[in-house]
Amino acid sequence: MDIWEKLYQEARRVQGNRVISPFIEAGGVAAALLTKAGNIYVGVCIDTASTLGMCAGGMRLPICLPTEKVELTSCLL
Repeated sequence: MDIWEKLYQEARRVQGNRVISPFIEAGGVAAALLTKAGNIYVGVCIDTASTLGMCAGGMRLPICLPTEKVELTSCLL
């Protein structure tokens, strides 16, 4: 399996629309990021009625930044 297929499979694993509340949904879009160290981070979008949502790719950066020096090599949205 090539890296793009791996990233796709990892993103699909977490994708799936979820209703959190009447005003918040999550998971309609998923992303997988590959770091230079070989770690894959996944995330989903969060959509809110107030337009203060987060995109799927942006959700991964706060998680991986504290854990390693991030040099992204690939990103699949």
